[in-house]
Amino acid sequence: MIYNRSLKDDYLNELNYRKSTSYIPFLLGRNAINYLADTLQMDNIILPYYICPMVIKIFKNKHINIYYYEQFDNNLAILEEDIIKILEQKIIGKTYFLWNDYLGITGDIPNKIYDVLNQQNIIPLIDAIHTLPIKTYQSNIVIYGFRKLLNESFGALLKFDNYNHSNEEELNYLKKLYYKIGFFIKNITLQNKLNYFNKFDFDSNENLLYDNFKCDEIKSKHLKLDYKIICKKRKDNFMFYHSQLSNKIDINFDNIECPYGYPLMVDDNRKYRQKLWDNDIHSFILWGELYEEKENIKQFKYVQKLRNSNLILPVNQDLTMENLKTIIRIIKS
Repeated sequence: MIYNRSLKDDYLNELNYRKSTSYIPFLLGRNAINYLADTLQMDNIILPYYICPMVIKIFKNKHINIYYYEQFDNNLAILEEDIIKILEQKIIGKTYFLWNDYLGITGDIPNKIYDVLNQQNIIPLIDAIHTLPIKTYQSNIVIYGFRKLLNESFGALLKFDNYNHSNEEELNYLKKLYYKIGFFIKNITLQNKLNYFNKFDFDSNENLLYDNFKCDEIKSKHLKLDYKIICKKRKDNFMFYHSQLSNKIDINFDNIECPYGYPLMVDDNRKYRQKLWDNDIHSFILWGELYEEKENIKQFKYVQKLRNSNLILPVNQDLTMENLKTIIRIIKS
């Protein structure tokens, strides 16, 4: 199976320690978003509609007013003027704007949009959940993610500048113990296919925000990773796909440092995904299931096309050239 396999020893470098005091570690990127939704006391959030439904659900559950925008057209070109029109409407209250660095290849918010955010007193957040913490953004608040990118259990890091907070001090011992017990019970119920412990569904009830008992593990792994090796391999794989596949994507290749995957835009992504799966090759569809609200689906003209056309090919750092050629051959067949 060509899959996001776990890290090899080649990518761990005990001597390559880097300071991580500016990051708050989390088990999952969604927990970092949940934490921000609580900490920042938001009144409003402006979100791309083409995004993980879990992100939208977090803000919905906290009764934060949501305004949506389309971030891309069918070829992943950024819709700057359309976004600016959304930002220039009158929104009352403390407002944040969330930008998705899609697959780690879209990059930072364009300067023109940053200018409007400053004029409107709207604070930018960067969702870089498919990105290692090597990329820099103008925003003071960035969520970096590891779990899916590297197929590791250790999750996410939150860059939260100008905010003196350490989540290690946030929870007392009893709360940590409660979370550990909750995870244990939840795992048992999943194994036995039982549903009567739903109160331990942390995504629904928002109990688990901080993941304190994973802090040391996350920090330790973060310090040991040799990002340069990982990033170069993933970027090389990305560029090989681009050289071999006829695929129109309108992106700035300067942003591609450590991509999550290669976005292949096809007529029927599920058909191509099945072809790959039949040959033991795993691919992704982001996001095939959107947050279903009829008025929003009708409002946006690109999200439906994107959900049915995007197919994310693996660029994992342990893929061989033969693996890549096999994937390309199947796509073209």
